[in-house]
Amino acid sequence: ATDADREGESIGVEALRIIQETNPHVKVERAYFSAMTPKELQKSFSELTKVDYHLSDSADSRREIDLVWGAVLTRFVSLMGNRAGKDFISVGRVQTPVLAIIVNREKERLAFQVKPYWEIIAHAQKDKQNFEASHKEGKFWEEAKAKTLHDKLKSAREGVVKKVTKHQRSLAKPLPFNTTQFLRSATGLGLTAGQAMNIAESLYMQGFISYPRTDNTVYPSSLNLTELLEELKSHAPYIPFVDGILSRSLSPSRGAKESKDHPPIHPTKVPPRSRLNDKEWKVFDLIARRFLATFMDPAQTENVNVELSILHEPFTATGQIILSPGWKAVYPFSVLKEVILPPLKEGDVVSITKMDLLKKETVPPARYSQ
Repeated sequence: ATDADREGESIGVEALRIIQETNPHVKVERAYFSAMTPKELQKSFSELTKVDYHLSDSADSRREIDLVWGAVLTRFVSLMGNRAGKDFISVGRVQTPVLAIIVNREKERLAFQVKPYWEIIAHAQKDKQNFEASHKEGKFWEEAKAKTLHDKLKSAREGVVKKVTKHQRSLAKPLPFNTTQFLRSATGLGLTAGQAMNIAESLYMQGFISYPRTDNTVYPSSLNLTELLEELKSHAPYIPFVDGILSRSLSPSRGAKESKDHPPIHPTKVPPRSRLNDKEWKVFDLIARRFLATFMDPAQTENVNVELSILHEPFTATGQIILSPGWKAVYPFSVLKEVILPPLKEGDVVSITKMDLLKKETVPPARYSQ
């Protein structure tokens, strides 16, 4: 009854082989489960299967390759670098490519040449409603050109709307959580990757979420999604979302990666609030809301692009209004912002209240986050 993955199978088989040294005829069956809930455990032990020695062998093979690769190259590189003993240089199949990625990014940062540029921003008004428009050229790389144009434009008092275009945009619901996406989202809440993983493992051991180490982004057909959704109704803020989801046929989002060992990370039941500290609740709420979001409608926005002429110079203003929040309503960790423009149509005249010349600088690519 070890973890339902390659490493779990390997650990179980290792223990089994020790047992078989004493009792070669011992009866053995395999229990597979990915959530520490009574229902899943009972189902697992009532549907015992055979040990998968192929799965175990694949884990053992990978471990041996890692060891051969890591041990041989660590020894070789350390000897070549005259770094023996405690000062050895460690090489590994995973750690060395990760180090290379970080080093390459740092090289990009060191080689980066900061370059100044200028932007011209018009502050406009229509029917007492303020908005901003940017010169259509965007970045001006020559200061003299930017200043000459700004000197011409700063006396402008009005602009004319040349074109207004509108289009609707649909923002697809998110995919089910695999470990990588979960950690990325959790670190966005102010947790380190290590804290997030430790909390997730604790929630799993207490039976509140499924196993948190998974590559899967597709809910398996064996998962009773209706039952899991009903379970979330014990927390009042989730009820309207659950009711809305259950009022129509379930159609969760599906990612490209589907594996058979563990399902995507999902809630199994709502813990009593008093059982969790603030960070633990934050992680559970993130997982529960992501689970709900995968069943909801896309978010819908209307995006507006306005082309203005100010002293015969082209400017653009963009706006966005939310037509339907869709999944964004349950998932506040991904904010959808509105930029409200006044009602504008071709031929309208707008007042220009101010013309800014902003000096900015290019910035190097950021170092990798957690």
